[in-house]
Amino acid sequence: MVSSCHFCSNDTRLLSASYDCSVKLWWKVRYDTFVVCCKFSPDGKYVLSALDVDRGICLMDPDNITNVIQVKGGALGCPGMVCQHAPHLCFRAHDNTISDCCFNFSGHFLCTCSWDKNIKVWNVHTGEFRNQGACVTLMKGHEGCVSSCCITRDSSCLISGGFDNSVAIWDVGDGYRKLSLKGHDDWVMDVAVSDNKKWILSASKDNSLRLWNIQEVDKIPLVTENKRTMGCKVQQVGIRSN
Repeated sequence: MVSSCHFCSNDTRLLSASYDCSVKLWWKVRYDTFVVCCKFSPDGKYVLSALDVDRGICLMDPDNITNVIQVKGGALGCPGMVCQHAPHLCFRAHDNTISDCCFNFSGHFLCTCSWDKNIKVWNVHTGEFRNQGACVTLMKGHEGCVSSCCITRDSSCLISGGFDNSVAIWDVGDGYRKLSLKGHDDWVMDVAVSDNKKWILSASKDNSLRLWNIQEVDKIPLVTENKRTMGCKVQQVGIRSN
């Protein structure tokens, strides 16, 4: 299965990791064990991989395809928290395994998703769960476990993937699910969104990566209807002839 996926290098390259023991970026690097997850450093100079069987962490230079640091016996899961610096904080977030976490671009809010089927948004500075207002409905987005999450660069949308084989697009401000993308034949293991908010990348247990064009998602009739159902103001799209 393809376990992890990311946009990188200003949306010009795709990074993926797989249970076939490889990490791919126009090139392929093979390990001796399952690759659970991989992340680019904020400056794009390093790739960090989490290895399953030997609980290892490997820091690699993607230009030379050489290991800078490799540690065994230290990783318990995906190194998602290394993507951005934040105040040290510890809190009980979910009733089951936390499958993924991500910050918004400013680092003010942290999103967590879990096998308890919930998605939660936290204030990083206080540790409080945003259980009032818009974000409360993010707790009911997938029929199965939620495997992954990411937030768009402008913090307007949240993307989540689940074991119900779907990818969900959320409006963070109004707190409703805009659209559910279906096409994978098995669990969605990871999701990513491009900086320009035009593309979603999803990785699945069905051994595939899918690239979704969401540039005009707000013009889809179902999205407009979902927004109207939530009582949100719908912006009318006019047609002009030249």
